[in-house]
Amino acid sequence: MTGCIGVLAGPALVALLAASPESGEAPRPASTPSAVVEAPSPPAAGAGGEARAHYDRAVALREAGDLRGAGKHFAASLALEPRCVTYADFGRLQDLSGREDLARQSYEKAIALAGGCPQARMNLASMLIEDGAYEEAAHQYRSTLAEKPSAEAYSGLGYALNQLGRLEEALAAHDAAVALDSNSALVHRNRALTQARRGAYDSAIDSYRRALAIEPRVSTYYSLAGVLRGAGRKEEADVEYRRGRALSAGKRNRSPRPRDGSPAKEPDR
Repeated sequence: MTGCIGVLAGPALVALLAASPESGEAPRPASTPSAVVEAPSPPAAGAGGEARAHYDRAVALREAGDLRGAGKHFAASLALEPRCVTYADFGRLQDLSGREDLARQSYEKAIALAGGCPQARMNLASMLIEDGAYEEAAHQYRSTLAEKPSAEAYSGLGYALNQLGRLEEALAAHDAAVALDSNSALVHRNRALTQARRGAYDSAIDSYRRALAIEPRVSTYYSLAGVLRGAGRKEEADVEYRRGRALSAGKRNRSPRPRDGSPAKEPDR
């Protein structure tokens, strides 16, 4: 979200907040075909320990930026022992590599396992949100909540419903998220977005301030500044906008280069 939000008010403000959610996933890295690994063959029996070793190695390689190596070890783990968490993580890796088709297959295989797989549904819903498939995303969030209620799932459902224009349902979902975890900055940010779209500026301001108290973010300062300006509180808006600018400058100065040699991530704005 850019600094221009600080000079908007009324309908223009609401439109920008609706079009520029700060709570979504970070932009996907550039497609990395060499990191994509197809789904594994049926598992061999009695190899749980080896499967877990492959999984741990995959996670370590992913954290080190070696997506290709991570993909191979996720596939090897699944060939030995199909597990919900492994499919969910493998699907996320495929999604980050630009292969949504393979990612979806991995998520669906995880969901088909006995007992379901809430994390795979959450990952699938997040991917659908990024693609603008809000109705299907809402379905996945509701299915997740039926399996395992969580603040994150309620918040995601609220965001999807917000984008569908179903603001009262969205607000109810956000309230449920805050009730489950009031210490999550994400749930306060998402609720503020819906409150702002409803024109409840005072409530949105309170939600953004609660989010900032938990996790200071540049985009949250800018969103708060925009809502304050929409509420006619220009001086307060200017203060929050300057705080966002100062935090952004600090992030640019500290931004490290990833270990995989790719360009440093653009700071949160």
